[in-house]
Amino acid sequence: EMHGVPVIYLSQLNERLSALAGRFYHQPSEQLRLVGVTGTNGKTTTTQLLAQWAQLLGETSAVMGTVGNGLLEKVIPTENTTGSAVDVQHVLSGLVGQGATFAAMEVSSHGLVQHRVAALQFAASVFTNLSRDHLDYHGDMEHYEAAKWLLYSTHHCGQAIVNADDEVGRRWLAKLPDAVAVSMEDHINPNCRGRWLKATAVSYHDSGATIQFASSWGNGEIESRLMGAFNVSNLLLAFARRLMLTLRHHAAVGISPPQC
Repeated sequence: EMHGVPVIYLSQLNERLSALAGRFYHQPSEQLRLVGVTGTNGKTTTTQLLAQWAQLLGETSAVMGTVGNGLLEKVIPTENTTGSAVDVQHVLSGLVGQGATFAAMEVSSHGLVQHRVAALQFAASVFTNLSRDHLDYHGDMEHYEAAKWLLYSTHHCGQAIVNADDEVGRRWLAKLPDAVAVSMEDHINPNCRGRWLKATAVSYHDSGATIQFASSWGNGEIESRLMGAFNVSNLLLAFARRLMLTLRHHAAVGISPPQC
């Protein structure tokens, strides 16, 4: 007891803060559909695509990350990509209170190593890519990759969605048999047992890109106003999540059954 206030001492408190804060805020990650996105590049774009697509199909969507936290069109700037363990639960609780039913969250390597999202219940987790970054913190690429892998190895990651065009992603897919593999460079060997999505043809033009795709759900075409191959990759990762849901995906794109 200190100054009349009971004090409980816990070892390794930083590893427990996410769970403690989750209980205090009534487990907000379980009250909406939460998708985490990790990787060196593409997190912000992919979270925006996920949230905007969900909003178009009737969800009340929110984002958390580099640009800020909040409902779409009401994002409040933040200092860190992934806030502290307590801040993350606090923000999620606030989003639930505002009626959010879906949230897309950028998950940084710092946040994973420091247990900031340890107790979150992700419905799905997306891996975009891995390239040289944050080596001042992690020391080398091996430790950087290990930090990102924590999302799938020690967290409740939900459905894994992995970029098969990335070398690290291909290694991870070998360890994640139930993951959805996504490619725009034909790094997938389609079969009727696994789940996959790949671009079969991409045409770039002044207003964006036309993407023809094949998948374990069927085949179709997407018109995108985003420029560049990297945004085609981001869009396919977000679209893979959309295909997994029963949320009227036919409203977003026409799909013909796969030929199996």
